[in-house]
Amino acid sequence: MYRVLLVEDIDLIRKDIREMIEWKLHGYQIVGEGRNGEQGLSLYRLYSPDIVITDIRMPIMNGLEMIEQILRLNPNAQFILLTAYEEFDYAKKAISLGISSYLLKHELDESQLLSELNKVSEKLEETKKISLFSRTELLRKVLVEKETALSLLSEDFFPWTGQTHFLLLQPSPPSGKLYWDYPLFLKRTKEIFPPDVLRCYMITGDMYILFINTGGLDIHKEEEYIRRIFHFIQTAFFQLFQAFLSAAVSPPLYSFQHLETAFCQTKLLLEYKIFFKESCLLFSSMIQPISPSHRRIQEEKMVNFSNKLKKKEFTLAADLINTYLCSFPVLNLDLYHDLITHVTQDLANLKDPELPPELLKELWKIQETIHSSTIFSVSHKLYQILNTIHTTLMPQYSRKVEQMIRYIQLHYKENISLQDLSDALGLSPLYVSQLFKKEVGITLMSYIAKYRIQIASQLLKSGKYKIYEVSEMVGYTTVQYFSSCFRKETGKKPSDYC
Repeated sequence: MYRVLLVEDIDLIRKDIREMIEWKLHGYQIVGEGRNGEQGLSLYRLYSPDIVITDIRMPIMNGLEMIEQILRLNPNAQFILLTAYEEFDYAKKAISLGISSYLLKHELDESQLLSELNKVSEKLEETKKISLFSRTELLRKVLVEKETALSLLSEDFFPWTGQTHFLLLQPSPPSGKLYWDYPLFLKRTKEIFPPDVLRCYMITGDMYILFINTGGLDIHKEEEYIRRIFHFIQTAFFQLFQAFLSAAVSPPLYSFQHLETAFCQTKLLLEYKIFFKESCLLFSSMIQPISPSHRRIQEEKMVNFSNKLKKKEFTLAADLINTYLCSFPVLNLDLYHDLITHVTQDLANLKDPELPPELLKELWKIQETIHSSTIFSVSHKLYQILNTIHTTLMPQYSRKVEQMIRYIQLHYKENISLQDLSDALGLSPLYVSQLFKKEVGITLMSYIAKYRIQIASQLLKSGKYKIYEVSEMVGYTTVQYFSSCFRKETGKKPSDYC
């Protein structure tokens, strides 16, 4: 909604213009009316309108004098002049001020007024885009590229007084494939909060910086206020992109002189988003130091894990790491990185069985993405690697049964029947059924059901999928039947793993 100030000394003309169009229907709102330039200037200072429609000849202060005063306050202000033929000399002066929008009073009608308003609003949008782009580029060069001096930033990045915080916003988990429509997201934030509360800029392709005015708040209410703003922003982001948003809260700012230091601190804080499945709001007070008890528990877990690898108890090792990571005892990156380094190195150093190249690549990938992958995603990958070692590198069954298990692992999403498996292996259904039961200890159908639920449990624990998605991914036709089988197999509901 563009705000319009109407300045005209003749009441009848002012009334005609006011009633000429349905202002709000077309995206405009008259916020004030003045009879001369002096009143118009006072009203401009009071309302800061987007567009000023003004007569030229008026008592006390004429329209051009008022325009000159307003342009000193805001060089980007937009004007539409109401003029007559005999006022051409005034029009020449207006041109020198950069004004090109005119309406002849005696020819004025609805279509002309709307046409001129729309032309001016297009200029406003273009000016805003250019201003936003230049501000964003300047901020990026200072904070990210460090090519520009901090002194070039001005306090008008947030035009309020008192204390300010900013949020660093990022998709959770980050995804290079996620398309950020900056203007769309910016427009949505402005619809929720006016610019005297928030200022938002895109810092990188997957990061926003959102300045928040908290100057008038009691310090005890400040955190709740920030949480409420983040809730609205996260909701808007999910509606636009169907993705979650993580954010880190900066220390308080009173001047842009502290922005660079605060940005570095907050960017480090944002790394702790890996401990959360979906959206999160991170305050520095949430980060915990490593205590001797935490370190002791970690060392015990690592020794236990190493011992299970030596004994070739890969499924038990997988369960141990999965349980530990999904309930990590403390929000501390150093402790977490130490654990992942130990686990991946232990696995990479296995000699009997020796890991094939594709699994080694998976381990190196875990190390490379440790700062961006969630702890739940890493847990899921390690669990899969350990179970792959168990099922493919540690033969327990005859070659025929191994072929049956391999077929199930490849086709578990499908509706596998005994006949399907028999046809694939070129064996009789009776022979397949008896041999599988003899070596594995359970029927073929029971094994398929258990394997599906095992995969489903890991998918749910990863935090990346909804229950109905997991149900489809492991081959169940309805969520109800999936939930029933899941509870029968594990004793828990699927929602217990989310």
